[in-house]
Amino acid sequence: MQDDDFGPRLRAERERRRITLESIAANTKISISLLRDLEHDRLTRWPGGIFRRSFMRAYAEAIGLDPAATVREFSERFPDPAAPARVEPIAEGPARSAGETVQPTSSVPPSGAAPSGAAPALRLTLVETGVPFTGGRVIADLRRRWS
Repeated sequence: MQDDDFGPRLRAERERRRITLESIAANTKISISLLRDLEHDRLTRWPGGIFRRSFMRAYAEAIGLDPAATVREFSERFPDPAAPARVEPIAEGPARSAGETVQPTSSVPPSGAAPSGAAPALRLTLVETGVPFTGGRVIADLRRRWS
């Protein structure tokens, strides 16, 4: 299959099952123009985020395709332009205890600048505070208001 045949393949499946765009639009509340754009692989006007995936899921269900597989293929072929870039983990290692110090293993200099050609690394250090959650004022206020 070619990379640009996703929309036309969806349209062919819809037409094979004799389902009109008007009926899909009426049932899903997705505009006909967005559905036409999907069937022609023109997704510049499509919304981003959860709406993008839910529109695709609704269309796939309406024409009788597997929604999960269709949304997965859709997301691979047409990544959401509004979505942040996915950050891959630097390295996986053994589980560490709360107080254990971890030495960096990457080649990122201490200044934080990434070596040329490499993506900048994001590091997160969790610190044990020793103070357990006690509920504090919020729970005491709720108890007073409820009684």
